[in-house]
Amino acid sequence: MKGSGGEGEEGECMIACGDVGEREFWEGEFGRGKRGGEGNPKPKIDILINAAGLTHASPLITTSPSLIENILQTNLTGTIWGCKIIGKEMLRRREGCIINISSLLGIKGGRGSAAYAASKAGVLGLTRALAAEMGSAGIRVNAIVPGYIETDMTRAMSDPARSEALNSIPLSRFGDVTEIADAAVFLATNKYANNCVLNLDGGLSAV
Repeated sequence: MKGSGGEGEEGECMIACGDVGEREFWEGEFGRGKRGGEGNPKPKIDILINAAGLTHASPLITTSPSLIENILQTNLTGTIWGCKIIGKEMLRRREGCIINISSLLGIKGGRGSAAYAASKAGVLGLTRALAAEMGSAGIRVNAIVPGYIETDMTRAMSDPARSEALNSIPLSRFGDVTEIADAAVFLATNKYANNCVLNLDGGLSAV
């Protein structure tokens, strides 16, 4: 259900994995007593990154209802639950930062991924709304909009599809996950960053 990240000089990084679209996951993973025995306080979370994602490659009319529901539940509803449950604790402390991972498809659209594009567009709307709602309490909410990034998902692309994608990117390459991480560090540490939407797509959104 969960993994753990590394511990460095600045604090602990925790990776929580599970069915993020279910409210019970968030309440259980970050509820009182989950990580240190009953009666212990909730973990103090300074930065929340909502990065879970589920995609598909089919026209909307041929996409199964269950897959559509799973995509929306994971990508959008899960992000809403994370922002609500973790954001409530951040508001209590009047400090914190939320970074939501969207997608270039949420801005440009694209063939064969309507449900995914809709879910990621919703993440951007949520980000902007929460930046306005929570900013006065010192909570900053931002988003990263990746294009094609070297992941298991893109490595599974067919050779023709990969070549077509590479030819459409002005920088002629896919991004690296470390470049996404660098952007997250910037958004987490820049205290005036609120309602920032960072495109990291190698220039693809310009063509």
